Amino acid sequence: MKKLLAIALSLCLLCACTLAIAEEVSQPSGYPGGVITWIVPSSAGGATDTFTRALGNAQLGGNVVVENISGGGQSIGMSECVNRPADGRCLITLSTTGLITMPLTSEVIYSAEDFRYLTKLANDSVGVVVARPDSELKTADQIWELINSGEPYQVGVSSIGGHSHIEFCHALMQLGVYDNATFVVYSGSNGVMQAVLSGEVQFGLMDDNIIVPYVNSGELAALMTLYAQRTPLLPEVKAIAEYGVTGLEPLAGVKIAAIRKDVPDDVAEWIKQQINKTILSDEYQAFLVSSGAGAMTEIPTEEEITQWVADATATWDAVLTQAGLK
Repeated sequence: MKKLLAIALSLCLLCACTLAIAEEVSQPSGYPGGVITWIVPSSAGGATDTFTRALGNAQLGGNVVVENISGGGQSIGMSECVNRPADGRCLITLSTTGLITMPLTSEVIYSAEDFRYLTKLANDSVGVVVARPDSELKTADQIWELINSGEPYQVGVSSIGGHSHIEFCHALMQLGVYDNATFVVYSGSNGVMQAVLSGEVQFGLMDDNIIVPYVNSGELAALMTLYAQRTPLLPEVKAIAEYGVTGLEPLAGVKIAAIRKDVPDDVAEWIKQQINKTILSDEYQAFLVSSGAGAMTEIPTEEEITQWVADATATWDAVLTQAGLK
């Protein structure tokens, strides 16, 4: 029933959506003039790959081929993108690991300034504290008491430096209780889920758009959202900001469509317009709802995304530095 209500709410939001494309731009002469490659800097079948492939040819006037270039914490695919010609025939989907974490913690040949951020492919995802349904930890209040108790505890995460890990670390550091947590890294969300269910860790951190089906089926219990406000996917779950934690706004998981920053402006504007039109389509919005990400009720501007990247980089940098991870 909860799942049906969530889908109904998302569809209502879609119907009421006031999204609109700005002033229409014309297709540049000669573009695309060949196959368009859309790089996904991770393996096939993951969330970034799935959302990218759901766009199809994105109304770009040519054949779009998705190319998975995984490895190096997404840095290999991102490096490949900046080495491709700046003709608009190479796009990439960026997420926080490759865009934010890797440049701060590793020697890579690119930086955030090498890309032009066109649009987001989905609502931002945020971390959620999850536990076994039969765990002694059943509420956000109990999680809050545990992290402030001074007692040591173990937390399952899918990556160090991922957005849910950074969200939680940011909160612990602000509270002065970071040293009580031990982070145990597992292979992907499935690894975290299995560790939680087997009792290897007291709780885990997973993305809101991944856990909804498991929460609705009773396989997992969602206890606390690690963000500035509650996630609309789990509106009954308290946000850690409700306990006084601040500065969480730049910390989220993103899926950003981007190109090299030196792609000609007329080409970049056309690409952005056509992708946004596809995002606004009934088919893609229905995909967002069915995937658990929820219908998009707004499309951020390039300027807003660029500012988010700057804010996120500064916040990630501070957390990683204090954690001794850079």
